[in-house]
Amino acid sequence: MEQKRLLAAIAISICILLAFDLFNRPSREAQQRQQQQQTEQVQHLQQPGPTPGPVSPLRTPGEASAAVGAPTSPAQRLPVNGPGVEGSLSLRGARLDDLVLRKYHETVDPTSPLVRLFAPRDGAAPYYAQWGWTAADGTPVPGNDTDWQADGKALTPSTPVTLRWDNGQGQVFEIALSMDDNYMVTAEQRVRNNGTQPVQVLPWVRVRRESTPPTQGY
Repeated sequence: MEQKRLLAAIAISICILLAFDLFNRPSREAQQRQQQQQTEQVQHLQQPGPTPGPVSPLRTPGEASAAVGAPTSPAQRLPVNGPGVEGSLSLRGARLDDLVLRKYHETVDPTSPLVRLFAPRDGAAPYYAQWGWTAADGTPVPGNDTDWQADGKALTPSTPVTLRWDNGQGQVFEIALSMDDNYMVTAEQRVRNNGTQPVQVLPWVRVRRESTPPTQGY
């Protein structure tokens, strides 16, 4: 009796497996055909075609849309002083790249260096904030080596400063900087189009670190 039940169970299991296979075979075959078509499409796309002509290189943030002559004089700096921070801003490239906390030291020793937030590009550990624009229509925009003009002598909570650069084709780029009573710096980017045609420019801002920060071994 037990042997008959076992044989019956095996037979039922085989029937179930066969029915499942017959039921799902159409969907499996359709899936295999789809995969085969996708493989053929990929192989077709990978076939070598005609050699393309030269293309314009992609512009990265901070790169001018039109060639700008390399600067020959040292970069000018704008002092930045507030109750909580002190440092300076590079007028070349509009980079806030020198900033420390006035009230905080690296160790409990009051003679230890102040905690540094940003560091210049020509140092060992560059770390800075930068503002700029990207043009979609070839309009000359400020780049990493652009020398900006400031309408003030220092950025403080009581003396906001506006940076300006004229591209010589009717567009004037401005970065209006202000500081609160602690350490927050606010920037407003503007473009004044004095030309006869509309332009397409997109503002951007980035915080960039060009070195590996020190770690505690974990």
